[in-house]
Amino acid sequence: MAMQENGLNIIISLVLNDIKPLADEHMELALEIKSSASKLLLSIMESRHDGENAERVLRNMSNMAGGPKQLIHAMTQAYAMANSPELIVSRMRRQLMDQAVSAATPGGAIRSLVHPQIKTETLTLPEISVNASGTVSIKEDTKFDDRLLKEESSSTIIDPREVGHNIYILAHQLSRHSNELAACLDVNDESKDEQTREALLYYKQHTAQIEIVREDRSLERVVFPIHDICSYVTRETKSNVYFETERDAQGSKVTDFFGRWPELYDEMRWQHKLQTWPWLSHCARRLKLWSRFSNFFAVLVNAIIAFYYPFEDSVSTLASNPFVFVTFLSSLIFLFSQWNDKSSLGTCTKSLTGIAIVIFSSALMMISMIGIVPTLHLSSMLQLVNKAIHLTSYISNRGLYDKTWGERIVDTTFYYHSAYFICCILGITVHPFLYAFLLYDIVASDETLRSVISSVTRNWQSIILTGLLALFLVYQFSIVGFVFFQKDFRIEVDRLDGPPDPLTISIGADNNDPPQCASPGDECPTPETAVAAGKDDEDDKVFACNSLRMCIVTTLNWGLRNGGGIGDVLRNVAPDEPLFHFRVFYNLAFYVVLIEPLFHFRVLYDLAFYVVLIVIVLNLIFGVIIDTFGDLRTEKNEKEDILNNTCFICALERGRFDNRAVTFEEHRRKEHNLWHYLYFIVWLQIKDETEFTGPESYVSQCIKDRNLDWFPRMQAISLEEETAESEQPETAALKKEIVTLNHCVRDLRDQLEDIRQVKKSNF
Repeated sequence: MAMQENGLNIIISLVLNDIKPLADEHMELALEIKSSASKLLLSIMESRHDGENAERVLRNMSNMAGGPKQLIHAMTQAYAMANSPELIVSRMRRQLMDQAVSAATPGGAIRSLVHPQIKTETLTLPEISVNASGTVSIKEDTKFDDRLLKEESSSTIIDPREVGHNIYILAHQLSRHSNELAACLDVNDESKDEQTREALLYYKQHTAQIEIVREDRSLERVVFPIHDICSYVTRETKSNVYFETERDAQGSKVTDFFGRWPELYDEMRWQHKLQTWPWLSHCARRLKLWSRFSNFFAVLVNAIIAFYYPFEDSVSTLASNPFVFVTFLSSLIFLFSQWNDKSSLGTCTKSLTGIAIVIFSSALMMISMIGIVPTLHLSSMLQLVNKAIHLTSYISNRGLYDKTWGERIVDTTFYYHSAYFICCILGITVHPFLYAFLLYDIVASDETLRSVISSVTRNWQSIILTGLLALFLVYQFSIVGFVFFQKDFRIEVDRLDGPPDPLTISIGADNNDPPQCASPGDECPTPETAVAAGKDDEDDKVFACNSLRMCIVTTLNWGLRNGGGIGDVLRNVAPDEPLFHFRVFYNLAFYVVLIEPLFHFRVLYDLAFYVVLIVIVLNLIFGVIIDTFGDLRTEKNEKEDILNNTCFICALERGRFDNRAVTFEEHRRKEHNLWHYLYFIVWLQIKDETEFTGPESYVSQCIKDRNLDWFPRMQAISLEEETAESEQPETAALKKEIVTLNHCVRDLRDQLEDIRQVKKSNF
């Protein structure tokens, strides 16, 4: 037992103290030793019984100079070492060693050396040193053993911040068992020096914590560093994942979220690669801004067309109006008052409102100064340039450059932006009326308008089937009207002044049905005479049911568009007209005697059309649309309620954390942070498998097997610990006493072992 304690003390000493004089001559070796020692302590802390191990480590640290506070000093020292001249010298030395081995020349001659902070001439295995002022000096004619060159060049220099990060994670794990160490990790403590606070802030921002479920279904905390590549996930992607991820049967979203992590990881790598093109990366990060500019210019161009078309007849009278210039200056002042540097420009409503006002006031001033047509052309070119930037930014942000043609083809958003760009070109080259199609982009970019469109398209099958039912009923009512009420279809028309339109005459004379004759001996009138005879010169009315086709069109057009149905446009029948009227109908060389009902049957016909088609069928269609819109609104409210009151990972509701030590917001931010789980998966893809800890190996295998059992479902460590403490206070007290007794027994056993060693040495 004493040997174990001595070994633990040695490891702790390597982490806390400077390794002198090795660090002076070979800093890379000292960093490698510190890194290995810190990883070993982390492995001890991440074992299944870390509570006992933590107390052992804290007890051994308290026996050393500085105690656990020395961890903060070691961490700060490692953080500051990243920019130290000694590290620069060590890296330059490693570069020279690599060049010496690769040169394979007699004596290990090195041809040249290039470094941004060191300028040297041709070297032959120099000796590098640095003085107190940070000046690097290089001495030539220094000989080294070839074997030493190969050994040193084969290894890599450990990043000091990585060592400091391991120490910070170790201190973070120990802080749960030491209030003193937890206070030392407080970034807001102003009593600390600036360098310590800077180091603590850096490591706090680059450290994450999650909870996992092990094979025995027990929960375990895992603390890990956040890799720099994780910072390249865009805000748009985070928003899409957060709002669009679907829930599974247990109420958790980890199933859909886990299926997206390869795509998210690819996006991180692409965004990291995109940083090599600064201007392209700058544009790609502002997709929402370019989209808002497209909406502004689309509204502006269509407003100019709506107010001033045709342009040759419009003359600007605003040049001498001072209100135009006052409006422009006022818009600039308003934009300056609403500007917010801290928020994203594409999502800040106040800043976007100010920009829109400036754009429209600028257009008004340009119209007054240079005219309508030049302003329209200028706005159109700005819209085209903005859309070209938007399209390029989208291609860059999505990484379509590196994707296969199959992945490019299935990207429908790319086709949408391309069609928008082509429409901008056609508006300039063909006709400005084509700009009207650009207004639909506002519908596509606004969630409320998309819900309105979805209320029609979501249940399109029900709407189409109900429409077919209405069409069938119109067809049947048209047959009844053509057979029994043909003479009542008299529609009032407003004729154009001047000679009759040939197109109107041809349409009115287009009647393929045989003319109707009162009796076999009478002369049948021609279609032209029939139409002319049906006209009332006083009321200017025409018969609109000369054929079944025209009767269907009239019933469909006038019947459905009138609030009272087809009865609003038919001839008003007098109540004293005879109830029955016999008429001989001639068709296809045979005679049919029809009984034509008048007033009472017209009332029944009109009411049936109104009740069946207007009241029932049309309201069925409207009801489907309104119910769908209500369902969409309900789903949106439920979705917002779930996002605000349910944990994304474990699906626990807000009420479970009422009157608890950990609030629901702290639980989602610290314990079950969605993005921390993504960062942990990414960390496992980057980290060498040979350096995995036990929890990391387990989760890595689960990821390969697509096993989601490591995600916590309906449970959290904070709730379990607090529940155990509240439900079993006596058991907790007994456990505490047992731990104290174990410590006493262990101390007595160590003392007995020391006494035995002393006796053996005396004899």
